[in-house]
Amino acid sequence: MKCKVTTVSVVFVLLVLLSLPNTAQIPLMLDEKSEVHDFAKVIYDAPFHTTVDLRSYQFTAHDSMLFDSILRMVERDSNMLCLAGGIRDDKERTWSGVANGASVMPSSQATTQHYFGIGSVTKSITAAAIMLLVEDSVLSLEDSLYEWLPSYPNVDSTITIRQLLNMTSGIYNFTEHPNYVSTILSDLSRIWQPEEILQTFVDTPYFEKGKGWHYSNTNYLLLGLIIEEASGMPYHVFVRKRIFEPAGLEGMAIFPYDTPPGPIAPIWLDIDNDNIPDDLSQYNYSPNAMFSMAWAAGACMATPQLLTDWMYKLVTGQVVKPSSVNEMISNGIPIGKGVRYGLGLVIVTNRNGTYIGHGGSILYRTYIYHYVPANVTVSAMTSNAHKGDVLPPVYGKLLVQYLQLPPVTSVYTPTVSSTLTYDGVQWTVPALPNATHVQLFHLPTGRYHGMYDFSNTTTLRINTQHLPSGIYLLRYTNARGQVVDQMRCIKY
Repeated sequence: MKCKVTTVSVVFVLLVLLSLPNTAQIPLMLDEKSEVHDFAKVIYDAPFHTTVDLRSYQFTAHDSMLFDSILRMVERDSNMLCLAGGIRDDKERTWSGVANGASVMPSSQATTQHYFGIGSVTKSITAAAIMLLVEDSVLSLEDSLYEWLPSYPNVDSTITIRQLLNMTSGIYNFTEHPNYVSTILSDLSRIWQPEEILQTFVDTPYFEKGKGWHYSNTNYLLLGLIIEEASGMPYHVFVRKRIFEPAGLEGMAIFPYDTPPGPIAPIWLDIDNDNIPDDLSQYNYSPNAMFSMAWAAGACMATPQLLTDWMYKLVTGQVVKPSSVNEMISNGIPIGKGVRYGLGLVIVTNRNGTYIGHGGSILYRTYIYHYVPANVTVSAMTSNAHKGDVLPPVYGKLLVQYLQLPPVTSVYTPTVSSTLTYDGVQWTVPALPNATHVQLFHLPTGRYHGMYDFSNTTTLRINTQHLPSGIYLLRYTNARGQVVDQMRCIKY
């Protein structure tokens, strides 16, 4: 039988109280709101003032100290026990850091070498795997489920791979089934097979295929099965051989099928009901059931730097072809103000620009987004999962700090400044080959004054009457957000 499937989830976000035998309560987060819309709101409100125009090729010790101080500040103010972050930009500069709570014993402290569950960010990996099979001409996004997989209860076999990826299939989300939590908890060490989940926890559809949008982890289980059928390999093997190893991300692991090559970050949850989070590694607890049921929808583990490298390389066309990246992010389904769901990727657009990435949560919580205007990827992670709401602000603080790094004026020599004309009311800005946008910054204050595009014109006329006087930076960028050129100009 020829078989195919697709699943795309924006966010595994469902807050569930899990009861262990000792009556402990464990929050398992799997819901769209905290992984997509909370991020979008915080980023929209972030104060993006920047003096950055030209950057060095390495983060200095001082730069790293500034990033580290953000983690320490939030950890202290929020009483978190573990907070991690990472940055990667278009100059190959990288930073990662971890802040542990003051009360955390050395044996329970995480480092940048520890592995965190990245939850539904795994969906971007599964979507990339599907795109590789499309590039190989093995399958098509318009293929129907019946072409690749057997039938399953309450699953319309005419649903397409694309509809799985962009969450328009209408298929019931298995993590919302009323018996799901108690069944999983009956044996925490059990490794679940995706077919078992599909046979047991998939109720009636939310709507007819293509007639709405609903986040569903079930989509990604089906996609994982399609990948196996189309490639002839187990899902985790295909991902390792075709994605992780070629991209230099060998350390990433689909747990529990692959073992991370480093220590796993302690999971902090209150399991004895004393309002004090406990390190689960000190108890007879196994994450096998939760991660195996997530599988192609959420079972990947990574260090802070590996996670950041993953999203940077994906979005910049180093994992799949640029045309495939464009397919993943174009024509996304609107799911909120300025928020679209593409193929395994969330696209957030606001006055500050566009962000591409995903959130994730199973015991751990993660946000990872590529900020297109600066061509930089920033991540924020925690294993102190019930404190995960602080991650979007952490992301915003790290990104703003990055944008405020001191300029290095030896990298670029502007070539177009002499062609700018100014009549006291407006600038007339010429187009440049390969440039699609111009970003405007007021250098004395670092304030960002918007983005202009060349889509329908060979010159831009920027009205300056509303702008304060001073020196401005006009930065030309291409469609991928990379700097093509820039110039300084003066508002009298």
